[in-house]
Amino acid sequence: MFPKKYLTDQQLLALKPKSKPYKISMGRSLLILINPNGGLYWRFRYRFVGKEKSLSIGTYPRISIVAAHDAADEARELLKQGIDPSTFKREIKRESKEEEKRKLKEARAIKPLKTAFSLNLATDGGLVITRIDKTFSLTPSQTNALKSFLHIEQQEALDE
Repeated sequence: MFPKKYLTDQQLLALKPKSKPYKISMGRSLLILINPNGGLYWRFRYRFVGKEKSLSIGTYPRISIVAAHDAADEARELLKQGIDPSTFKREIKRESKEEEKRKLKEARAIKPLKTAFSLNLATDGGLVITRIDKTFSLTPSQTNALKSFLHIEQQEALDE
């Protein structure tokens, strides 16, 4: 937790903007930056390889006082491991964006069916797939192989 001598939620909400940005320390290198537009921004100041840096944690009240202190503690842990928190955060964001792009590409690659189709089991145990203008038939052994394949895929999805 954090010492009681630092600002509370009520005090943070009562802060008035000035003509220039100003900072108020919340202890242990965590500070709140108050911009002229009234925005309250959490910052964590630190040194990495002899250079002073600042990590943006988020905005208040979206990020609470406790969450900001927790984020600063996480940044301190990264520093202990010799990792620059700003670079680490940037890499996480980059990886997240790449994952979103990959998922979007996959979703675009899957073309939705343009017309409805029906599945019917033939009397010999085969499968008949019918679309408006086409019919496709599977032999009983092909149908069983497809059932096994779909059952395995369904089980794997359930296990995850």
